[in-house]
Amino acid sequence: MEPPPYTGIVLRGAEDEAQEAFRKAMQYYSKGDYAHAIPGLRAAVKASPRTTRSNFYLGACYLLTGQTDSAVVSFHKTVSIGDPTYSESAHFYLAKAYLRKKEVSAAENELQKTVQLHGNMETEAGEILQQLRK
Repeated sequence: MEPPPYTGIVLRGAEDEAQEAFRKAMQYYSKGDYAHAIPGLRAAVKASPRTTRSNFYLGACYLLTGQTDSAVVSFHKTVSIGDPTYSESAHFYLAKAYLRKKEVSAAENELQKTVQLHGNMETEAGEILQQLRK
């Protein structure tokens, strides 16, 4: 599985605890060290539970390290926050987590939601849906 892309952002001013934890964790993520990114992302989520990017990348790290149940929880949290910046990606990677758990109907549901958002992942989600329906 390809990890979700991440491009660092430069914030002006002082970082709060959540921002600092996220920034440090994403240094590991950017190097492909997903296991070492998890503690910092957990700290970021604990300090700011409704920050979408922290929940999303925590879910990605869980998925990339085989912690599928934890990934599902984080991606559900990401979706529930309702930030359109991460909605499509969260549904898509939630579908991938469900596929790992062999929960095909739940994966199809998330892939359909991905397609309905008509974003960058629409084509790939549609292709996976077609493969599942064969």
